[in-house]
Amino acid sequence: MNEEFKNYLAKVGVVSPVIVDRVEDLLAMAVDTGLMKQVDDVYVSEYIGFEGVRVCEHLLLFSGDRMLMAEHFLTKDLFKVVRLKELGGLQIEPEEYDLRGKATGMSRLRVRVDADGDEPIVDGTATMENCDALRSIMLKYWLPNVRQ
Repeated sequence: MNEEFKNYLAKVGVVSPVIVDRVEDLLAMAVDTGLMKQVDDVYVSEYIGFEGVRVCEHLLLFSGDRMLMAEHFLTKDLFKVVRLKELGGLQIEPEEYDLRGKATGMSRLRVRVDADGDEPIVDGTATMENCDALRSIMLKYWLPNVRQ
């Protein structure tokens, strides 16, 4: 795993060796199987659970015009590969978050990505400083691909 990905995981509190090893394994699997040629960006969708602890939900990997989502990546092998072209729309729900990229300890952000009005193909959630990372993913990969 490259340093940029390691730094991102550490920044959002993903430091458990078990979780980091799982992310490394999924990064390698995505490339080794040809699902992705390379991985340019990584994002962990997470939320605050009942006990006030961050819960990792989905792992999103990005490469050019593709996104691989490993749903419930800590407990399942369930993968969705999506071509990022002509997305139907975005639903953006900030809570105590400035969309200009100024996360605080109370910030929450949810972004749902639709394809042609179907069920969301991605339901990304973020807390605290991870809101800035989700915002960056939204601006870099999803917003430019919303059908005009």
